[in-house]
Amino acid sequence: MRIESESAKNQWVTAAFECMLDGGLRNIRIEALARALGVTKGSFYHHFANRAELVRAAVERWELEGTDAIIALANREGAPAERLHRLLGVIAGSSAQQGRGELMLFLEASDEGVGDAVARVTGRRIAYVAQLLEEHGVPSGLAQRRAVMAVAEYHGARVIAAGTDSLPVDERVLDVGDAIRFLETTLLAP
Repeated sequence: MRIESESAKNQWVTAAFECMLDGGLRNIRIEALARALGVTKGSFYHHFANRAELVRAAVERWELEGTDAIIALANREGAPAERLHRLLGVIAGSSAQQGRGELMLFLEASDEGVGDAVARVTGRRIAYVAQLLEEHGVPSGLAQRRAVMAVAEYHGARVIAAGTDSLPVDERVLDVGDAIRFLETTLLAP
């Protein structure tokens, strides 16, 4: 893929973001990205001071696409229970590969200097689920605890899905519809 100068910086960020989703932050390698983009390594330094700057930009993209855009989609319309259903459907539909990349991001965050962004995303996800539950009528403290459990379940399922092939959990065993119904029933209970 050849890149044009006017959108080159954005294409570097997009390529880094895709590498991050594919295998975590350590998967973002400047020389490999330059080869994939059909440019020289010097092009990278025209747009970024160093790799850390590109990593931060990729993580910002993850924050926008993996949290802000999903919340906006879920929040379009409907009662709180409908918005929760939409949210769970969107996140359940994301690929296992994206889950592995996000898992690696969480594990590598402090080493790569993006721990604050990961904490901010986690806090935002918890706050949004808690908000939906409160709007549904769940008392505030209980809504907060359930939201923490829901986000933890999401990440726990990603850990299991990213496990070795010997684990008996995959798309054939774990029915997404069942998981969504279980979460909705648990989260929205009085």
